[in-house]
Amino acid sequence: MSLDTKIQEGFREEEKLIQEELNRAQEHVNAGMYSVANAPLDIAGLHSKRAGMALPEIYYKLRETVYKMVERPRLGIIKTQIEGGRYTAAEIALSGIETYLRRAYMKIPKEVTELRAELDKLVGEKG
Repeated sequence: MSLDTKIQEGFREEEKLIQEELNRAQEHVNAGMYSVANAPLDIAGLHSKRAGMALPEIYYKLRETVYKMVERPRLGIIKTQIEGGRYTAAEIALSGIETYLRRAYMKIPKEVTELRAELDKLVGEKG
């Protein structure tokens, strides 16, 4: 078997593994188990990165759905924490959302950057 054939087989195997994980993530989303969908999405992303392959559009759609159903609602909690002067709790929660967005290859929404700026300003004033 030639090197080219082995490489092609490796790419096909990675594509298969990516698709299996995306299917698993889709099943979780369809069942309303949004948080559980993160693990197969993370695994699909790792397979893609390892193979140097682009992720299919469904990956980004699933990530967006998970963000809207799990992460985005946490922004209200963070606002409440900031208003209550619980800056450390807000920092931890906001950092978690920012990490999720980066790991998901998603653009940081304006509402997140605004909360970050507000929190950083308040922490700086308190400091």
